[in-house]
Amino acid sequence: MHVPGLAGRVMSTRRWSRRPGVLALSLLAVLLGAAGIGTVRSVSWFVAERTGTAAQARFGGSRTEALVAMAQAPDVPLKSRNRAIWALGESGETRALPALLALDDGRDCDHTRRVCQHEVRKAIGKLRGERGFNASVRRALAKVTSWLR
Repeated sequence: MHVPGLAGRVMSTRRWSRRPGVLALSLLAVLLGAAGIGTVRSVSWFVAERTGTAAQARFGGSRTEALVAMAQAPDVPLKSRNRAIWALGESGETRALPALLALDDGRDCDHTRRVCQHEVRKAIGKLRGERGFNASVRRALAKVTSWLR
């Protein structure tokens, strides 16, 4: 059955009845997307916490001190050292910045001999506020406010 008039020529009532379903599916997709972002965030938080706990068990001290010690220890496998560097970047603890700067040798990555320089630079950028979600939000806000001037 068609709706009379111009609207009837364009859309039947049966098609309009599907609109609430489309709206519900769109809303569900948005909610699942938000939940997915939250899930990724909570998984990375869990890995960072687990890495910090392992570092504290081995090196003692505060979580940040233990992660710094793990990142600098030559007897720790490179994979664990790189994970400690990543966890320091995720932690937001600027106290780790001097140690991370010392690990940045300015060369390319050599994953068989040294810690990942890309990971070191990412962590430094996060601690300086140059990388990560908060930095992206700050840049977007600065762009919007510059448009308003």
